[in-house]
Amino acid sequence: MQSRGLNELTHGVGDDVRVIVHTLAACFGALNPKQRFTERNNEESVSAHTLRAVGCRADAKVISALDQALIMLADHEMAAATFVARITASMNSDLYCCVASALCAHAGSSAVAAALEVDAQLFAPLTRKNWRAMQQLVQSHGTTLFGFNHPLYPKGDPRAEVLLELSATLYSVDPKVPLILEFLADARREVGVLPGIAVALAVFTRTIGMPYGSAAGLWMLSRTVGWIAHSIEQRTQAFMLRPRASYVRTMETRSGTAPSRI
Repeated sequence: MQSRGLNELTHGVGDDVRVIVHTLAACFGALNPKQRFTERNNEESVSAHTLRAVGCRADAKVISALDQALIMLADHEMAAATFVARITASMNSDLYCCVASALCAHAGSSAVAAALEVDAQLFAPLTRKNWRAMQQLVQSHGTTLFGFNHPLYPKGDPRAEVLLELSATLYSVDPKVPLILEFLADARREVGVLPGIAVALAVFTRTIGMPYGSAAGLWMLSRTVGWIAHSIEQRTQAFMLRPRASYVRTMETRSGTAPSRI
């Protein structure tokens, strides 16, 4: 089968990009109580389409806030899923394959799991009564379980800070958001935990009234645009990404002892 990848360098890719991005936006309809694929209306933006798909209010301020969030999260250096997209592109696979491969890698990451876990295990049960217990949970397991204290940002992830500040300026559909924001500020002061993107996205989606699971979905939707850009750029390099492998001897063979066999 002849790949469509090479043709994307000589033909416009705008239509394919729109199809991919709006198809993912339409899939947010699965989070709506009606649970159905929600096709795009004519001239509808990605943010407006996404909000309508999940059944959220879509006034100009909320659409603008979601626009900002999607733009800010579109790219992040050479993350694992981004590298997967570039590898796929270097094989002259088309954009659909590049995005599909990146989605598979991103869906299995601890980051996406954190966006779900922080909402279910921390924000949902959080109350004034269990405040200190939840603070201890964040202190002991926040980095691995919820995405606090990202190692690349020892002073805090600036994207998360912007997203939390943006959430604080919006009318909160979820009445619990002010309590969550207070908890995050207190946890920062008391135990030194700094929220990451997974945490900030969970707060943001609660603020604008998106259903559970939307935070992980928005992360994938935003990154898709970045993956597409990386894929197109990689294709212009005209070489295959092929990391080399080196055989590293086991301790047994280094010492002259034959490895055991079962």
